[in-house]
Amino acid sequence: MTFDIKFPFSRFVVSDKSMEPLYREHDHVLTFNWSKFKKGDVIVFKDDEKLLIKRIGKINNIKIYCLADNQKLAKSKWIIDFPQVVGRVVLRY
Repeated sequence: MTFDIKFPFSRFVVSDKSMEPLYREHDHVLTFNWSKFKKGDVIVFKDDEKLLIKRIGKINNIKIYCLADNQKLAKSKWIIDFPQVVGRVVLRY
């Protein structure tokens, strides 16, 4: 038997430059994992085997459309499902 226990907070280290200038590579962020989110919020989500930090550009009942703040990157848009979201970023430190 497996349990999917979700803790209220998680810590992450930003691993790339896609969210510069607000979130820089190697910044630490804290997410609130029981939070609802809306357009403009910054979230951490699972993409394949990686965790990414991106901003919500659009949200509907089925999908979340995420964007990188640093639009100079080759890939700057992601379309994800709600279960992929780990949490909403609430603090950078």
